Amino acid sequence: MRLHVKGPKDVIAGLLFVFVGAAAAVTAWHYPMGTALRMGPGYFPFLAGGGLTLVGAVVALRGVAAQDQRVEPLHLIPLFLVLLAVALFASLVERLGLILTVPAVVLICYVANPKPRLVEMVALPALLTLIAVVVFQRLLELPFRLWPD
Repeated sequence: MRLHVKGPKDVIAGLLFVFVGAAAAVTAWHYPMGTALRMGPGYFPFLAGGGLTLVGAVVALRGVAAQDQRVEPLHLIPLFLVLLAVALFASLVERLGLILTVPAVVLICYVANPKPRLVEMVALPALLTLIAVVVFQRLLELPFRLWPD
């Protein structure tokens, strides 16, 4: 008997969730669990990993019964650009400050967009810079510089 998977995207995503959830649950199992009233360091990660495993199993099973879908190839250039942006943020934020680093990182990520629009390319960095300054500096009071020294 051969199983025909109609929704391979869901099956792949579900199995990924199962793998990550099971790994978290197994790792958390080695820490003290405690009780519901006095949770140990392994309690929440174990529950979160178990929950993710269950969600992944449901998603994967739904993928077996889903409508026909096609899996698109992995686009490596956008993936590389987003990872590069994260690395650049980590390495530049202390030297350049938030106001210069955030727009640079957002623009690098935006290059990964297959259909860039000029309005978004201007508005998105400005908006996200404002949000980053308000959240990191004002609300969380993190010691990020705004400008380089």
